[in-house]
Amino acid sequence: MKIKSRKREKKKFEISKKIIKEMKIITESNGAKFYMLILNQMPKPQLNNYKNFFVNENISSIYCPFPEGSKFTVLGDGHPNELAHKKVFTCLSSHF
Repeated sequence: MKIKSRKREKKKFEISKKIIKEMKIITESNGAKFYMLILNQMPKPQLNNYKNFFVNENISSIYCPFPEGSKFTVLGDGHPNELAHKKVFTCLSSHF
C-alpha cells in the first residue's frame, strides 16, 4: 500500500506548499507577519522537507508539537489537556 500511495503523498506535500504560500501572501497583503505554526509531531524526514521549503520561501516557522501520551490528553476524550497546552505555550513563548 505504501508503494501505491507514494504518488498521493508527494501530491499532498505539494498541495500543502501551495496553500501555505497563499496564506503567506494573504497575511502579508493585510500588513501582518506570517508564521507557520506546526503543532503536530512529524517524522524527521517530513519535518526537514517542510523546514527546507520554509527556508526557500522565506517563511517563518515555529515547531511546537503537542506532547503525546495519556498524561497530556483529556481522559476519555483524547484532546490535549491543560498540561499539554502549557507545554505548547512555553514553546511558543520562547519564540517571541
